[in-house]
Amino acid sequence: MSGMQVGLIGLGRIGGQLALNLLASGATVFGFDIVDKPSFVAAGGLFLRSPADVAAAASVILHSLPNVAALNSVIDGPGGLLHHCGSQHVIADLSTYPLADKTAARDRIASRGACFLDCQITGSPEMLAERRGVIFVSGDRSAAERCAPVFGAAVARTAFVGEFGAATRLKTANNLLVALNTAAAAEALALAQSAGIDPQLAIEVMSAGAGQSQMFAQRAPLMAQRCYDGKSSQLATFTVYLDLIEAELRRSAIEAPLARAAVALYRQAIAAGFGANDMACVYELIAPQGRGD
Repeated sequence: MSGMQVGLIGLGRIGGQLALNLLASGATVFGFDIVDKPSFVAAGGLFLRSPADVAAAASVILHSLPNVAALNSVIDGPGGLLHHCGSQHVIADLSTYPLADKTAARDRIASRGACFLDCQITGSPEMLAERRGVIFVSGDRSAAERCAPVFGAAVARTAFVGEFGAATRLKTANNLLVALNTAAAAEALALAQSAGIDPQLAIEVMSAGAGQSQMFAQRAPLMAQRCYDGKSSQLATFTVYLDLIEAELRRSAIEAPLARAAVALYRQAIAAGFGANDMACVYELIAPQGRGD
């Protein structure tokens, strides 16, 4: 993709890896973050000093932001996008926050003639380093098609999923599956352990069975070791998805007893002080010795 110019606002663990993928494809990447990113510069990225500078350099801009406050700062703050973008710009927001906030951002950007897409990305930074992530895109289809070469340079697969908001709703459903599979892994491993079966042996056998899942493969070993290092992901950051899951359940009015039980379980784990740990820590609420039995 030599010659392609891309703006990327938010160079954290996800945005930073996307930037590296784009740079490796031959794209010129203009980046902005509230802190300096020497690794981005060392890889060939051009670090700019404001979102406005990014808008001046590139007409396709990706957002990877941590929260609504960051989004509002990028759009409305000094040197923000609101007064520095126009009809030539497409802004693809890959971040997760309440859909009402993302919709409000879309409307403010639209007042300047620019297009704002609701996008989501699945995959850990480690998966993205291998280009194994998937980007969901929703909103204006022609704008999505314009971004397709950029997305294709960053990840292996892109899926257009419908009208604005559909990407966030699909990511919410996807993360509900993550939550359910992690909780199911904890219960299955605890059940095997309560029967006197060695946890490592249980993992080896169940990993080859019909009930195995990616979450079981990833998190059951952490549960067996009772080691929940939060370097890769932290349960506290999943709170936004718990909120989104509950909002979607209210919107859809489906029963979803498993989803409701899982949300309660993860909120209990956060209240118990496990927020800085990997989601696998729910094992401590389920396994016999975790309950003090």
